[in-house]
Amino acid sequence: MFMSDSEIYLVVWRVLGSPRLDRTRIKMLRPLTTIPLPGSAQTRLRDYGFIYYEDLCDDKGCNLEGKNLIRQWGLDEQLPSLTSPPPTKSALDIWQEECNAPRIVTFCKALDDNLGGGLAVGELTELCGAPGSGKTQLCLQLCVDVQIPSSFGGLGGEAVFIDTDGGFTPHRLKEVAEACVNHLRQLELNQDFREMDQQTNNFTVESVMQRIHYIATKDHLQLLAAMYSITEFLEKKKQVKLIVVDSLAFPFRNGTLDSLLRTRLLCTVLAELRKVARKYSLSVLITNHLTTKVSPGSESHLVPALGDSFGHYINTRIMLGSLQQGCCAAVLIKSVRSSELSAKFQILKSGIRDCSSV
Repeated sequence: MFMSDSEIYLVVWRVLGSPRLDRTRIKMLRPLTTIPLPGSAQTRLRDYGFIYYEDLCDDKGCNLEGKNLIRQWGLDEQLPSLTSPPPTKSALDIWQEECNAPRIVTFCKALDDNLGGGLAVGELTELCGAPGSGKTQLCLQLCVDVQIPSSFGGLGGEAVFIDTDGGFTPHRLKEVAEACVNHLRQLELNQDFREMDQQTNNFTVESVMQRIHYIATKDHLQLLAAMYSITEFLEKKKQVKLIVVDSLAFPFRNGTLDSLLRTRLLCTVLAELRKVARKYSLSVLITNHLTTKVSPGSESHLVPALGDSFGHYINTRIMLGSLQQGCCAAVLIKSVRSSELSAKFQILKSGIRDCSSV
């Protein structure tokens, strides 16, 4: 229910006890409900007569007991940061940050070129495709690649792998890690750099597998629990630069959830992933399966599952598919920087590699 200007004036007059308040100042008051405080704190503050943020800041007319309550909660120190305006940036600053953002290479040059150098940090990337199209293989490859030392142009980070459908294979991960370690040591022989030598000594198969943190979830409830605890985990593991969810669709495929609840839970998971991607400057990679969509003209085609609202949270969407002669296709169907592009790659024992010869 909305109040008129006269009703607002009357409320403020009663609260602040000033019959000569300027109407312009009244309209500038900020309601306390717009401050991100806990619900219990909001209720207690209203009980003590605090309605606007200005009531908390003004030394005159404030309830002493209420002010003591604010200090007990520690809100007197938090209020300046909670109410401070967001920083402003120029469009040039944002563009330069995007251009200079660290990238995680895929070991497929054609795909990396389409992505502007690889997966960007601070963003959500979706891999969608049919079973056997290479989604999990690409996830494992990126979990290894994110750990490439900085002297080789990598991030030197760690990865979190959230497995919902049991697709994680340690043996396959070990093969990819061995190939990457051998590749860097071969580069080291061609480049006589002491810094490279020191970093490659620490870059071993065992260390690579040690820095991939595995989380298995059985249903959507465990996935939600993992999302709610991920921030605490990232505070302890500052080097994490990649979070993989393989697959996001799987826990929501059973029929126990109605469509409205499923959409709400999915939005909760994606909102949390997008928040941590930006806050901790890491890349989030999720996989999704395909479903058949029938158009009004009775024509059907494959589309990413989970509904249209799901795609609004994604920065980059890559459709994977199989081709002839052992190659796969990666089609960039959504990107904030590029138009629709395609690349070929192949899945070898060593991992994801170019398929330029085909």
